[in-house]
Amino acid sequence: MKDRLNKPRVFISHSKKDVAFITALSEDLRKCQIAPWLDDYEIRHGHPWLDAIFEDGIPTCDAVLVYLTEHSVGSPVVKKEIDVGILQKLKDNQIAFLPYVSSPTLRDRLRPDLQVLQTPEWNSANYAALLPRVVAEIWRSFLERTLALAVQNEKVARLQAELELQKLKAERGGAIFSGTESLDLDYIWSRLDRLAPVVLDRILVPPKPTRSIRLDNGPADPEVKKERVIASYKFDVHVGSLLLAISDAATYTYTANLVSQAVQRAAHDTLGDDAVAREGQRFHVSSYPNLGDELLMYGLLARVQRGLPAVPTGPASPMVATIRPSYVLMFTEKLERLKYWLAVNGKTPPNNGWLTRVPD
Repeated sequence: MKDRLNKPRVFISHSKKDVAFITALSEDLRKCQIAPWLDDYEIRHGHPWLDAIFEDGIPTCDAVLVYLTEHSVGSPVVKKEIDVGILQKLKDNQIAFLPYVSSPTLRDRLRPDLQVLQTPEWNSANYAALLPRVVAEIWRSFLERTLALAVQNEKVARLQAELELQKLKAERGGAIFSGTESLDLDYIWSRLDRLAPVVLDRILVPPKPTRSIRLDNGPADPEVKKERVIASYKFDVHVGSLLLAISDAATYTYTANLVSQAVQRAAHDTLGDDAVAREGQRFHVSSYPNLGDELLMYGLLARVQRGLPAVPTGPASPMVATIRPSYVLMFTEKLERLKYWLAVNGKTPPNNGWLTRVPD
């Protein structure tokens, strides 16, 4: 089987009386990595030779070479091997038909359908000159058939895949999500569908002190006052809505700062007039949910390496400074599937009101 796949096989139709020519041809074909199919060698003892030719011989070959001479033109076996029905089967199975005559006068004795075919003259006189063209034609036929069979097998494989896909869709009742994926997304959302505490601090920022230059050894400048929290506002944030809000931002990267900024914007909208930062004050989110590890566990984030290129230490030194690679957290396509699942199941939360103030 391995030999059949790696080199062409050619069925040689001939008369026993031309055995000298056919024997030399078979030896030369083997030297060119072509396997000839001859009944004397291929048919097992005690097996019907007609069955072997038309079931095990011709159908397993890539080409049928017919050598027509005074002896073979009238041979009943050769006539069967080049029957009209056989030729049609060869064409249907991409098996090349290669006829040759030992004398040009034999062309007139062929059937009309064979007379219109290109049938070169080949005999002992021009054997060596024509042999390379015969070998090339056999190899070309083999490659064309191999390609055609590969394309046919690919079409069959695709058809089988489409049928299998249709079968799976029918078994799932046309569902958009498989049972396993739906269970996975349902569990993830059940964990994200919760409230988490958020604290926004109003911080007093003291003015920067002015320093004067002293020429004597007088007392040092008074200690600079530090920032201090003058008010804190508590909120409850819906974690799933927070995730959808930050993933809709114009970035594919997750950072804690991204969460903090989204929470602070939502808190300002909720506070109204209290959100005004007066002179000498600023706001800071001191407590908010950090979702990085949790989203990594669910597969909604992926840790992606962003290595920096190596930098030469100097022209005089062949040493190269090794820079430790950095990692970032990137949203995955699974998050988009979660959004789609929420939309299909009518569970998408509203895009506002996902952060509520907790009374003092």
